[in-house]
Amino acid sequence: MSRISSARRALVGAHLILFALVWLAIGRFLQWDLSALPASALPLVCGAAAMSALAWAAARRPARFVAWLVVLAAVAVAWFGTGAAGAAAPTPGQAVYAIVVAAALGLLLQLVLRAMDFTVQGSEWVEPLRVVTLAAIALWLFQPYLTGAFFGGIDARSYAAGMTDVLTQVKAGVFPVFVGQTEFMFEGVIHPIRTAPYHQHLGMLLDVMTARSLPAVGVQHLTVVVTAIQAAIVCYLCLVSLAPRWRGLAWAMAVLYVSAPAVAGFIYSQEMYMTFMAFAWLPLVFLGNIRLIREEKWSAWLTLAAGLALVWFCHPPVGIWLTLCTALLQGLRLCGAQATWRAWKLAIAAALLFAGLAAYYFWSVHEAVATGQHMGASPTSEVIPLLVLVIALATLLRGFVTGGWRWLIPPAIATALLWENARADSLWIGAATLAGVLWVAAVPRRWQEKFQERRTEMAVVVIVAAGLLVLPWSVSPAKLAPFELVRNLFPMNFAPVSEPATVLSDLQVGYVLIAAWLVGVAALLVSRSLEVRLPVIVGLFWMLLFLPTPGITRFLLCHVPAPVSAISSVSLWLRYLPALIGLCAFTGFLGAVFWANRSARLGLILTTVFCAATVWSLLESAKFVRSGYRAVAGVGAHLDLHRPENVTQFAYIFAGVPLSPYLVNGVTDYHLESRLLKGDDPTAELGETVPSSAPAWESVSVAVDATNSSWLNLSPRLVLGPGEHWLLRFRFFDQPYNGVLIFRGPRGWYREYQLPAAGFGLKSFGVAPARPKTIALWNSSAEPQPVEMVFMRHTIPPDGQTPSDFAEIAMQRYDPATLPIRTEQLVPSFRATVTAKEPAYLETLRTFIPGYHATVNGRSRPVEASPNYKAMVKLEAGENRVELRYVGTKTLWAALVVSALTWLGLIFVALRSLLRRVASPANSAAA
Repeated sequence: MSRISSARRALVGAHLILFALVWLAIGRFLQWDLSALPASALPLVCGAAAMSALAWAAARRPARFVAWLVVLAAVAVAWFGTGAAGAAAPTPGQAVYAIVVAAALGLLLQLVLRAMDFTVQGSEWVEPLRVVTLAAIALWLFQPYLTGAFFGGIDARSYAAGMTDVLTQVKAGVFPVFVGQTEFMFEGVIHPIRTAPYHQHLGMLLDVMTARSLPAVGVQHLTVVVTAIQAAIVCYLCLVSLAPRWRGLAWAMAVLYVSAPAVAGFIYSQEMYMTFMAFAWLPLVFLGNIRLIREEKWSAWLTLAAGLALVWFCHPPVGIWLTLCTALLQGLRLCGAQATWRAWKLAIAAALLFAGLAAYYFWSVHEAVATGQHMGASPTSEVIPLLVLVIALATLLRGFVTGGWRWLIPPAIATALLWENARADSLWIGAATLAGVLWVAAVPRRWQEKFQERRTEMAVVVIVAAGLLVLPWSVSPAKLAPFELVRNLFPMNFAPVSEPATVLSDLQVGYVLIAAWLVGVAALLVSRSLEVRLPVIVGLFWMLLFLPTPGITRFLLCHVPAPVSAISSVSLWLRYLPALIGLCAFTGFLGAVFWANRSARLGLILTTVFCAATVWSLLESAKFVRSGYRAVAGVGAHLDLHRPENVTQFAYIFAGVPLSPYLVNGVTDYHLESRLLKGDDPTAELGETVPSSAPAWESVSVAVDATNSSWLNLSPRLVLGPGEHWLLRFRFFDQPYNGVLIFRGPRGWYREYQLPAAGFGLKSFGVAPARPKTIALWNSSAEPQPVEMVFMRHTIPPDGQTPSDFAEIAMQRYDPATLPIRTEQLVPSFRATVTAKEPAYLETLRTFIPGYHATVNGRSRPVEASPNYKAMVKLEAGENRVELRYVGTKTLWAALVVSALTWLGLIFVALRSLLRRVASPANSAAA
């Protein structure tokens, strides 16, 4: 048999069993107990070695089903073996389910590797071990997340609440999930389930794959581990597909990619789950781009469109920067080379494909954002000037490359069009156009032809230089916030990672990846290949955005397109940093391959150097691993932190929807968030949500904390009985309240309210006379909950005096079942019973966006937007049984169907191509 056939037989056993064991190790440690790791490590290693040998032997027999039986038996033995190592054994249903999932994953990997012609050179075990060691390294880098205990800060808490919400809804039969509905997201928000949906949809998938046996926090942590393993393997596969001969180099670069300090920093120190998810699919974007530079093929456009769509689903800010990166790469290719009409047609078709893949996402967000346009101008108002600027730059580049006068006409027209509303861009394009005129008119043709191969690079340099020349007349003297942030981080973001690994400057590319990028830069000087040169040129822009170069960085940041800046917010560098890491990995790999193809000895040296350098990268990221374990040890015992009475409705979860004036950036009881409004005047309320009894006021005394004078301990202390609900009414004095009012208890029971205003509207909790003064506390556990009040002062009075009394307080018990508005259900729809003395509106707790359907006493009623941007329904006098369900609009469902059909079509085409490629070696061997 040929070497290819031998490799295919090996893959049947080795890849499948080793990958399945790694996957099951993740599920095993996460599902039961991380402390069982030492006890179960030996059975796993021994089982992997023994069963891999059996699988290898069985794979060499003609009967392939024997190999599959051995694989399934090995997985079953490993599964029950780890259970016998001291932890609780899985149920038979869980074991069977895990075997099926592991076999399916192994089959998928086997098909991918076979389709990519992963021939084994030398030993049959080298290639399987590369793949599995990548998975093992990724698992080691993110091992603190192999726990079901919650750890993290504000962002992690918010994302955990969102994950709990969607998993609860899916278990209740709601799918697809369009809005938040449970007590964890009762306001009906769309962030991140519609603004960055990949994380929670991956959580839904993993929840099913683990037989719904993990807690929501465990599922959230599992998304991190799975994404890390996926990022390493996908990066390796993409690199090998570009240069199959240099697999060792591809392995080293994949390790450097997943172990870059910023990759770990995004999730460990910054808790940026959405950004971290993008690393799994980012390599596909660069693979598609480089394939297109190498050869104009529709399959490359398919890869690029699918990769971009997935990154947009992961995190729009990262997606828009990768889209900008793609636009630069493909723009330089199409405008700088002699592009054919076929190339432009394929580009347009790929853009339409991307629109189909992402139709649901973009329409879903647009539909919700259009409801909240009162909050500010849409970034789409800058689209027309941006298009004019893009067309001007594209034609200007084309003019430099071809030396044709006609290509300089559009930039001249754009200079006039942009003069009124975009003066800086007009000056830039005007200066660059003048340089183009001088190039075409004054430089002799023979000199232009002499630099034919380098015209693209020269054009880019001239265009940027023209912008720098007019910079003093185009930039306001005011500080540029993104530039100031980049400058303040330098040079610490080029220093070794700090040992606590908690500061912002620890999010860095890493020395080794920068060295790899420099290898690509060196190749730019001598290579004639566009697949090396164009990524290096674009990488130079990204590196200058990361490195505060005088003049140039400011110029580039000043000309970031308005939509990109609006989506990215002030911390632009956090958004383009993932693209820079991908550019460094792929540019370094292509540069190293270029030098390796010139000299095999040099290729061996580069491979050895980069493989050795992975140790440094792993040691740097190990600091994040240690910080993760410290975090787990510090907060893993906080059992109540994720209870409903501690879930904060953070303001940023309302991204894309209107902000209600009632919104409190803190914990609120959903039973109290629906209100009755007058039928003839919805701006006025009908009575209180909780009817007040005669209050018994008592003073809240103050004692300065002995260890920190900024902290004030308040009395009285409270004890909430099991199932009790208390309403605390405050009466503030005429004194400054600048700080945070905190309620805390054992096992992580915690909440806080900023003063003098805890919300973002005039109807939220605060000190001002017109603001509400009530806070709800409740205890859903079966044990009494002691609660202490403290106030953390932001400023201490100059005289150092502390008032003896903080405020006055009146405490009142309430029963949600006896409230005027009795909320009976949140999922799968909101249900409430309301008794109205007169015709009125029920202002529900849901934020209004199009797509709600309501019934009152079984009859359909229109859903309107209240003056407070909530969904409200008209009621009649008497008892009203209200049901409010989000069903979505017809256009939303149409967009969902378009995206689903486009993805199914893409998957069908990919599978058909994959199976053909898998079958072709077998057919050729048989012939």
